[in-house]
Amino acid sequence: MAPIDFPKVIIDNHEVAGMVINFSATPAGVAIPELPLANTASPSVPIASPSVQLFFGGIIDGLATPPADAEDGPMVLDYVAPDGEYFVMGDNQSQYGSEDSRYFGSIPFMSIAGSATAVIWPIARRGDRNVWLLEIPPTFAVPDFN
Repeated sequence: MAPIDFPKVIIDNHEVAGMVINFSATPAGVAIPELPLANTASPSVPIASPSVQLFFGGIIDGLATPPADAEDGPMVLDYVAPDGEYFVMGDNQSQYGSEDSRYFGSIPFMSIAGSATAVIWPIARRGDRNVWLLEIPPTFAVPDFN
């Protein structure tokens, strides 16, 4: 994943102080965060903001500590999922994009009810087709009762 796919955080005095994120509204007026796009500017929103806490509260605690020599300002930090949890990516089926671990954080292993079976998006990557089937993980294999 490219860093552009994740919101930047604001580092102030070696602490995460805010997020560089823009909130827009659905046609029904519900505020939703917009993931960053290349060459766009978003405002800095304090970490304590109710909007940031609502949408990103689940991931803030899992952000890696900024490097000791990090300068104050915006950066993308690594997210470290706790043991027994997974960082999951969405499928972009909804009108406003994916709702995935970039918003709500990692999920416990016991919450996973299936596995990915194919990759079909983006359809083309580097001029080649980007469609392939995935092997079924052993934990999802159908048991042989014979």
